[in-house]
Amino acid sequence: MLRNLIALLQVLALPVMVILLLFNQVFATFLVLLFVFLSDAALEYLFVTKKIGSFLRPFADKITVTGMLLFFVIFGLFPWYILAFFILRDVLVIIIRWLGSRDDVLIREEWYRKLLIYMQFGILFGLLGEQGAYATISTYVYSLCTVVAVLLAALSMFHHIIVYVRGVAQRRTQGRQVGKEHMVILANTRSRGYKDLYRRHLLKVFARRRKAHILYLPLSGNIFQGAEKTVGGSKHVL
Repeated sequence: MLRNLIALLQVLALPVMVILLLFNQVFATFLVLLFVFLSDAALEYLFVTKKIGSFLRPFADKITVTGMLLFFVIFGLFPWYILAFFILRDVLVIIIRWLGSRDDVLIREEWYRKLLIYMQFGILFGLLGEQGAYATISTYVYSLCTVVAVLLAALSMFHHIIVYVRGVAQRRTQGRQVGKEHMVILANTRSRGYKDLYRRHLLKVFARRRKAHILYLPLSGNIFQGAEKTVGGSKHVL
């Protein structure tokens, strides 16, 4: 899949940029970073408009940005405590989202999540510009993007904590927790959605979490023939 290839190239761009910077190839690094930024924007556009995603999409840009910021921290060009704050935000969000899935609390993706990533890209462009001929304007870009990124990261952590705590409290007041019942999932292997590798991955994750049995329907003839016997007495069929 092209979108998976683009996401993989974003991750592979990290060692390429590190090597280029070690040889003081600032402009070449800028071009590679620009490719990563534009490709990330293209993937986001496909996901928002056509709901076409990639398994690596949520991680590719984060890996590249964090890796490059770590490079600048090592060489003393970026404050380590700001990078640590960004990493703390990412870890906290992952933990809270995991807790939310466990406790059945819906935590919607913040509209400003991509804005945070783009501000971090702006930090990198500013840091690269400071090494070239546009040091003055790059410093302004770097400073502005850093302030906005820190504020967005803090807002994101506060948002996740509040939504999770409220969600847990609301579920406790709604009633007792019920046990999981047997579930069967009918998967049509001829459907367009099933041919998508990422959607099949999500299907298997959902089935594993709900301890559901996946019944793959036949490729020809009456695809539902004999399904009733296989489903048995299950009350929940998807």
